[in-house]
Amino acid sequence: MGTDKEKRNIMLLVPTLQGGGQERVCALTANLLKDIYNVWVVLFDNRDILYHVDTPVISIDIPAENDNAFHKLFRVLRRSRAVRSIKREKKITHAISFGQSANLVNVMSKGREMVLSGIRGNTQLKSKLTSRIVIPFSNKIIAVCPEMERELKDSFPKKCIKCIPNPVDIDEVQAKGHLNHEISKKRNVIKLFTMGRIVWEKGYWHLLKACSVLCKKGYDFELVHAGTGDTSSYNKLAEELQIADKIHFLGQLENPFQEMQDADVFVLSSCSEGLPNVILEAMAMGVPVVSANCRTGPAGMLHDDWEEAASHRHEVFLADYGILAPDMGRAENMNAEEIEEEDFMLAEAIEKMLQSKNVHERYKQQGSVRVKDFSKEKYLERITSYLE
Repeated sequence: MGTDKEKRNIMLLVPTLQGGGQERVCALTANLLKDIYNVWVVLFDNRDILYHVDTPVISIDIPAENDNAFHKLFRVLRRSRAVRSIKREKKITHAISFGQSANLVNVMSKGREMVLSGIRGNTQLKSKLTSRIVIPFSNKIIAVCPEMERELKDSFPKKCIKCIPNPVDIDEVQAKGHLNHEISKKRNVIKLFTMGRIVWEKGYWHLLKACSVLCKKGYDFELVHAGTGDTSSYNKLAEELQIADKIHFLGQLENPFQEMQDADVFVLSSCSEGLPNVILEAMAMGVPVVSANCRTGPAGMLHDDWEEAASHRHEVFLADYGILAPDMGRAENMNAEEIEEEDFMLAEAIEKMLQSKNVHERYKQQGSVRVKDFSKEKYLERITSYLE
């Protein structure tokens, strides 16, 4: 393995660049490292690329499919063989992977290069594949938040593990937010904004039910969502909650920051997260944040003492940089007749942000300060240091 930075060949392995948090981090990592190292981004599937990178992109063209366990295992083996060949051809010295499927292929294609696997979500943290294959066969582990770092070090005390939070390109987010901007917000109507894929982990049924609570209390608002996925079940739930006219699913937007920038509150209702980039992007846009206090992620982002914030997971907590609602229940409940305790408390957290102009302004300002701790410059220092 070479010792000069200029001679190091870095592979960034990610399933796709179609959209999503880990994909965005991979693209930003590539663009940050390209002036220091030789960098290649390797994809399993190069269709519908959303994030631009200024480095060579190689696709092995083995996309994910919905099939049985045997075919999934065979696909992992095919991917590993193809990636191993690229590692040899490019004389890769360091391979960094983003996401569980990429981590698995990274360790299974391991040669003489240093393998760095990123643990980026609580579900991934608890996975047997992570504990039995990914961590034991990786040289180094990247944890995206301090809660994960603590748990991983407790479980694997001899392993090299470091917390490297996801970065945000503050200047780019702000520039996109104000690019050709036309005011989309309805006058005198509160605008709540959320963003993410339509998957159960995002807990959108909790958010819709919290919105129904706000509606019954007389709040005049709209909830705007940006992100991919089938919204049919949520549209139905919104109708049953009698708030369909207030809910707007916009789908995948090329530039969601234009919608975000005039929001009154950004709301994260997730049941499970790693380190949600959308919170950083909201803070970069000066939008106050209300977030579920997931088992990993938001506590360390919105409060200096993450352990203190974590101790308030069953109540609404006014943290240093945003308001934390309780940890949301994981059992998907699409019954409009059943409003659960955490739904009421999520509504309460949103209310606290809206009821006081001083509170709203304080979190707007504090978020703008906090996001600088997650700047691309600080991330570059952390990741290059870890590659030493």
